[in-house]
Order: sequence, then C-alpha cells, then structure tokens
Amino acid sequence: MANIKITDLTAYTDPLSTDVLPIVDVTSDTTKKVSIADLLKNASAGTAAAPGIAFDGDSNTGIYSPGADQVAISTGGAGRLFVDASGRLYLGTTAAGSTSADDFTIGGSGARGITIRSGISSAGGIHFSDGTSGNSQFKGIIAYDHGGDYMRFYTNAQERLRIDSSGRLLVGTSSSVAAGSTVEATLQVNQGSGVAAAFYSTANTAGPGGLLVLGHGRGSTSGLLSANDTIGDIRFAAGDGTDLITQAARIYAEVDGTPGANDMPGRLVFSTTADGASSPTARMTIKNDGRVGIGTASPGAKLHISDGSSASALIDPGSSTVTYKTRNANNTGYTSAIHDATQHITRVAGIEACRVDTSRRLLVGTSSTSASANTVLQGHSANSVQDGKLYIQRGATSLGDNTRTGQINFADSASNIGAAIESWSDDTWASGDYPGRLVFSTTADGASSPTERMRIKNDGTINFSNVAVYADNAAAKTGGLVDGDVYRTSTGDLKIVYT
Repeated sequence: MANIKITDLTAYTDPLSTDVLPIVDVTSDTTKKVSIADLLKNASAGTAAAPGIAFDGDSNTGIYSPGADQVAISTGGAGRLFVDASGRLYLGTTAAGSTSADDFTIGGSGARGITIRSGISSAGGIHFSDGTSGNSQFKGIIAYDHGGDYMRFYTNAQERLRIDSSGRLLVGTSSSVAAGSTVEATLQVNQGSGVAAAFYSTANTAGPGGLLVLGHGRGSTSGLLSANDTIGDIRFAAGDGTDLITQAARIYAEVDGTPGANDMPGRLVFSTTADGASSPTARMTIKNDGRVGIGTASPGAKLHISDGSSASALIDPGSSTVTYKTRNANNTGYTSAIHDATQHITRVAGIEACRVDTSRRLLVGTSSTSASANTVLQGHSANSVQDGKLYIQRGATSLGDNTRTGQINFADSASNIGAAIESWSDDTWASGDYPGRLVFSTTADGASSPTERMRIKNDGTINFSNVAVYADNAAAKTGGLVDGDVYRTSTGDLKIVYT
C-alpha cells in the first residue's frame, strides 16, 4: 500500500468490533494491529476529573471506574452516577441506603427528588411487583391520575386509599359520598365488614388510652369560641333508600357559658330521630356543672326528668324486686326503696319508715294490718309501740287571731265536700300561749258547700249557732228530726228529740 496520509483516508463511520487498526509497538518499533473491541476494553480506569473514556473537547466528562468492578459517569469533573460491584445504583452519592432498600440510592447535601411526568390525561405511578405475570406485576401501587387529579394507593393488587381532587381522603372507597350532611366529609372510611376504625394505646402506664379528639377554634386553632358554639359532633346516618344524609342519632358538645383563657365550660347533648321525623331531637343534656336533663335542656337538679305525656322514669330490672338507694356524701345516712309485686317499702338509714302494701294501704310504723283503711299510723317517732300521732300544721309561726291551722275534708272522687273539720287560732298566738278552736261543718241537702254546725272554743265552750230551730219536740219530728237529734228553740234553748 502506497504511503498515504491518514487524513487522506476515506472515513469509516460504521466499524465493527472485529475491525482492526494499525498501531506501532514502540518497544519493538514494529507496526501491529488491534481490534476496536480490544482497544476499548483496555481503556484506562480514569478519574471523575479525567475519565478513562471522555469526549472530544470535554475531557472531564465521561465514563470511569472508581474501583474494582465499578463503573461511574462524571460531568464537569464530578462523579454523578455510580454502579458498585453488587450492581447497586447510586445517584449523587456513593453511600448505600438501608439494607432493605439499597438497590437505588439518591443522595446529596440539598433537597433531592424524582419527577414523573405524564400526559395531561394519563397516569404516572410506581408499581411494586413480586412476579412477571398477572396481578403479581402490581401488588402495590402508588399512582397519580392527571385526568381526574387523584392519587391512589394499592395493596395486594387492590386500591385501598385515594386522595381525590378536593383533598378528601377516601379509605376503602374510590368515590366520595355525603353522609350525615349535604357536605361531603374530608375523611371517609368505607368498611364492608369488620371494624372501620380503632383507636388504642400500648403505653405501659396508666395512660393515655385510645384517644379521639374533636375540636373547634374560630378562625385559628386558638380562636376564642362563644357561648353555644359547637365544639365537636358525632352523627349516626343511615341509608333511607335515597341517600346517606338522614341522621338517626347525634351526640355533640357545645360551649355552655362564656369561655376564656383555660376556661371552657361545656355541655353534651344526646339526640335521636323520632319515627316519621327526618332530623334528631335533643333527648338528654349534661350541663357544665354535671346536672343531667332528660326531656329538658335546663335541668334544675343533678337529675331532672321531664315528660308531659307519659311516665317520666321506669326502673325495670327484669326480676320481681327493684331496690334503689339515695345516700349522702359521707355515706352516713341513706334512703332506700324496695318494690316487688306486692308492696313498696321505704327505709331511712336502714330502718323502715313506711310501706304501701298489696291492698294499697299506707302503713307507717307497722309492716302489716288487718284494718279496712287506706292509711294506718302506729306509734310515733319517739316510741313505736305507743300511740299513733298525726300532725296537721300551718307553715308559719306567731299566728294572729282567726287563722286556720288545718282542715280535714270528707269528699267524693271529684273533691265535692260533704263535711269538714277545721282547726283555727282562737286568739293571737304568743310564746307558750296557743288558743285554738275546732269547727265542724256539714253540707245540707241541696247545697254544694259545708256550713258550720258546731264549734268547740278555746275554753271548752261548745257552740251550736247553726242548729235547726223548732218550736217544740213535735215540730222537730215533723221537720224530719229523729230521736237523739238536737234542735234549738226560738229562745235559744237546746233540745234533744225524743219519742
């Protein structure tokens, strides 16, 4: 071959790895040949600043080997991408990640990340696979759908969680629904079976236990609320054939007073929806001072039960006997009541005070009687085996003259009075001086109210001012009086009718 300059040779743009190049062996000063494959195989290891394989005019960018069985790519004289002897890939670092996730590690001193760019109506995702066919190719998925602007999370090849375009977190469902409100909730959990949510603690101390917090701040987390503001709300909604909005029951907390720094009075309200109604009605309220109102939102005692249409309270233990007790804070005294099929017994400090027996008789001081009566009093508070005592007294002291202190009426079931016995003060009362009188009255035939017939005055005098007047015994009998009746003559004399 004639001497030709290399620059005059025809360019060969598609060489094979077996093609050879002439090369001068400077040791023996002879011309030899080398294949293109052998030439590249024996490239120098190089460094990040001077890679073994570099680019024309850019000597600090190329491929080099930082160590045995390793390859790296550098740009601008700095290593960027590394593959170590175990095949692990590093980007921006040579330090491996966690041993369970070190196949690909991205590192650096500043913020780092990966961007997956998809079409405007397509999805981008990361798939976790344990096989090469079927759903084993995507057992786990983290994907973002640009068409619907939602993110999905899969486990065991099924979608478990979704964040939709409105920022709602959907667990166990891929579509948002309105439940218990026309506004769709930010967190929705749909569970076909089992338990939808559980909150528990494994703290090896007295607490805390499982904790669920519902809160409200006006405008900010610490924004001051006002009286009657809602703090938290639990709603129980059910499908009614049209939607899941209608509530069957509700429990909510409200501010029960004027709040301030570290001062938040609250109340709990329990509501249920009546048959035929579409919204709950408050049934029970627990106020900030612990008072409980059933049927009222303003309880006047620790337990206040109000119901204008039926019995306010019913205690039914499912057995023949009911016992309930009330006691003081020191447990030194208490009242108890026992009910069974035959009687109602009330005890004070463990001692029977009264009972209503099977014949509906009120028995005080005794537990049984054969008397045909509605009320039986035996003994008194000082001595249970002595005389029975009944006090009828006025709710005042230092009475003036002619003040009634008590009255016994004898009437029918409509409270129509046929007779009465009254007690009156018979002069002004003072300490150690309590004059009194008794007045006996009856209702005449054809009349509707009693008329006084006799009085016993404070000095024992008996007055018959309203006794019928007759001329004599015969006239009295003609007037309807019978033997033993008393009448008064025109001169004021009292007479007894005789035969």
